[in-house]
Amino acid sequence: MTNLSLGGAGFVYEVPAEVGAMLRFSFVLNTSGQQQVVELRGIVRHCHLTPEGFYTGVEWRDVKEEICCMMQAFLSDRVRLKQEYGW
Repeated sequence: MTNLSLGGAGFVYEVPAEVGAMLRFSFVLNTSGQQQVVELRGIVRHCHLTPEGFYTGVEWRDVKEEICCMMQAFLSDRVRLKQEYGW
């Protein structure tokens, strides 16, 4: 994944995705030293060819509150690390 937010994600893949298609995602977030498995559904909002592959943007659908909290903690950790270490 090249972009992650509470509202969706962006990633590069080797084949194009159809705009409007519903995709399932499963990934691990490391929050406060703990690994949490996240499973979400997202609808493809755009897909275009880049030199690296097909950049695809999805909007999350039906996100449970506990997953939203995990993602918020992960994103907050990333912001803090970037501010502290310039990552």
